Amino acid sequence: MAQLYTFNACSVETTIDAMNQDQLRHYLALPGKWIIADRVLLHLYPHLFAGIPLEHVLFLQAGEDAKTDAQLQLIYQWMLGNQIHRTAEIIVLGGGTVTDLAAYAVATFKRGCRLSLIPTTLIGMVDAAIGGKAGVNFEGFKNLLGCFYPASRVIITPEFLHSLALEELRQGWAEIIKMYLLSPRLQLGQIPEDLIPSVELIMQCVDLKLNFCIHDLEDRKERRWLNLGHSFAHALETVSGYKIKHGDAVLIGIGMAAKLSRTLKLIDPDTVSKIENTLSLLCPPSSQASPDTSQLIDIMLQDKKNSDSINLVLFTGWQQVDVVSVSVQDLSEDH
Repeated sequence: MAQLYTFNACSVETTIDAMNQDQLRHYLALPGKWIIADRVLLHLYPHLFAGIPLEHVLFLQAGEDAKTDAQLQLIYQWMLGNQIHRTAEIIVLGGGTVTDLAAYAVATFKRGCRLSLIPTTLIGMVDAAIGGKAGVNFEGFKNLLGCFYPASRVIITPEFLHSLALEELRQGWAEIIKMYLLSPRLQLGQIPEDLIPSVELIMQCVDLKLNFCIHDLEDRKERRWLNLGHSFAHALETVSGYKIKHGDAVLIGIGMAAKLSRTLKLIDPDTVSKIENTLSLLCPPSSQASPDTSQLIDIMLQDKKNSDSINLVLFTGWQQVDVVSVSVQDLSEDH
């Protein structure tokens, strides 16, 4: 059954729905739909696009290094060339990088068209497609250009997960682990060997994230807690040239946040151990080692002129976090 969420700040409604691929194929074939999709889907699921006029579909390259101005311009040119009206529904199918990029284009074309998202990766289903954030990388910085633009509809089709490699599924589990560390409401259970979560767990994550977002669309209060580990993670991704995948960077970033929380006496050693044991469900302790942070600090401060501190989401207890202002000196000394 579809669930309806209303964002208080803008009265925008998002419907969360679940469909199997047969239902999805019929939905995509309805007249008047415009589709932006990860190009790999054409090879994996050609039946989804059968009968849809070619000019109604734009296929994009996926990947963090593809969230570029060049691909953004390609989307604008396609929408302009097809004279897409701002009342038209534009459906985006793909993982987090495709939904991030395409949602930004849809949000800014003619001041916003109707947006529907169909995430095809686990990280997209539990995180990237949920909550209304859209963004493009610029000058080497992740999501430097971005906006808040909730989709009118998000469709979850778990069948897509069966075509993903274990490594790709692991990236999504990193965000599930993050949600578990944020709230006792999430029932994690045992991580399955094939890394394909239950539909119930996916929907729990969606519901939990949206309940953060609908009351705080623009990241001013509790929604900021969802950035746990992400300030470190985005810097790690940038320093590595996006060779470190987002989920892996988040796991490392959460580990760094836990150690910093202990240094600042916000949590005790037992809580740090409990957090690290949870992270080790997905990655061995050796990969949680904190990297040299001199470059990371520079990147984390790049949009803060003459600032000697940074706001970070840190642990204040088990499954408890808050935003804490940390001096650059404390951050440097911790690592």
